[in-house]
Amino acid sequence: RGGEYGQVIPDYGAVIFDEAHQVEDVAAEYFGAQVSNYQVEDVLRDLQMLPLTDVGANRELNRASTRVARFAEQFWMGFKEGRGEEGRSPIVPGTFARKNRQGEVEATPLGEAYLSLDGALNRMETTLDVLRDKPPEVDNLLRRVRELRFNLEFIVAGDDKRFVYWQERRGRGTFLRASPIDVSGLLQDKLFDRVETCVLTSATLANAGGFGFVRERLGLAEKTEELIAPE
Repeated sequence: RGGEYGQVIPDYGAVIFDEAHQVEDVAAEYFGAQVSNYQVEDVLRDLQMLPLTDVGANRELNRASTRVARFAEQFWMGFKEGRGEEGRSPIVPGTFARKNRQGEVEATPLGEAYLSLDGALNRMETTLDVLRDKPPEVDNLLRRVRELRFNLEFIVAGDDKRFVYWQERRGRGTFLRASPIDVSGLLQDKLFDRVETCVLTSATLANAGGFGFVRERLGLAEKTEELIAPE
C-alpha cells in the first residue's frame, strides 16, 4: 500500500493467496475495528518518549496524558465489573446509552466514561497538532490517536447493522471489536474486481468435493476456474 513513506508493495497484475482458507478471517479483521487498553497504553508510553525541547508544550502534553490515563482506567474498569470471567461476549444494545422513562437517550455510566475518554483523547490530539517544530514521531502519534478515536466511536455507536460488536478479555487485556458479518462484498469490491488474476490455494478450501461454500463466503464469481489436485 502506497503512501507518503513510499510504496511497500510494487505494482502487480496477480495475487496469490496461500493458506487461502484464512482469507475470510483475515479480511474480517482488516475491514473491522479494534480498540484495546494496550493500544492506549502504547500511545501514552510513546508520548512520554517524544524528544521535545519546548517546556510549555511538554507540560501541556503531560497534562493531556494524565487525563487520558485516568479516564482510560475508568473506561476499561467498566468492562471488568460484573461481566464474568475471561473470554468473548457480545456488546449488547444499551451498553453505552439507553432511553429513560421519558424516551430520551441517556448515556450509561460506561457511556459517560467513554465520553470522558474521548474528550481527553481529543485534547491530546489537539495539543499534538498545534506543536511547533514537530519531531517526526508526532505524525505517527497523531495518526494513532485519530485511529483510536475513530474506531472507539464506531464500536460505541454500534449502529452499522453490517457488523457485529463484541468484547474479549484476556489476562489484563480488554479488547473491543467490530467485525463485518459478510466480507464477500468487500472482497469483491476491494480485490477481485480490481485485480486481473487472483489465485487461492489451500489444502482445505474444498468442501463436500466442491468450492461452493468458499465461493459464497468470499464472493467469488461463477466464472472462477477450479482445480482439486489429486493426492
